[in-house]
Amino acid sequence: MAAALLALLLAFVSLGTGLVIRPIGGDQGCENGWTPFDSRCYKFFNRKSSWMDAETSCLRVGANLVSVHSLEENTFIGDLIFKATGSNTGTWLGGTDAVVNNRWMWSDGTRWDFEQWFTDEPNNRDGREEGLMINFHDETIFGPVFMNLDDTTYHCTPDM
Repeated sequence: MAAALLALLLAFVSLGTGLVIRPIGGDQGCENGWTPFDSRCYKFFNRKSSWMDAETSCLRVGANLVSVHSLEENTFIGDLIFKATGSNTGTWLGGTDAVVNNRWMWSDGTRWDFEQWFTDEPNNRDGREEGLMINFHDETIFGPVFMNLDDTTYHCTPDM
C-alpha cells in the first residue's frame, strides 16, 4: 500500500533534475558514465534540484534515487560524491517518509535495512522533513530535510 501511494505521489511531480542506481546488466556491466558497485550501477548528477524533481529525473533514465543497504555501500556513495565534487556535497538519497510520517522507505521499493542517522535525527523538524540526504552536516551520514529544498545534488540507480 505504501509503495502504491509513493508511486501515485511520484506520478504527480513535475520534471526536474544526484545519485542514480541501476542493476548491472549481465556481462555488459554499466553503461558509459555509470560506476559499478556490488551488482548495481551508480551515477552522480551535479545538478541542484528538489527531492521530487531528482526522483523524477532518475525515473526518466530507468532508475531511482539511491537506496543504501550497507555501511560499505554508504562509504562507496560518499567517496563517489567526493570524487565528483571535491567535497562532501549534500546529495539526495531515495529515502522518504512522505507517505507515512516518521516511517522511512526507499523510493525503489527495496527494504529499509540500513540507516546511519546524524545525532538526534530523524526529528521531523517543523513536520516537513520528508526527503533524505547523505553528507548531512558534511559527514557521510543520513539527514532528513525538506523535500522542496532545491539546492541539493543527487545520485540515481536503476531498478533491481
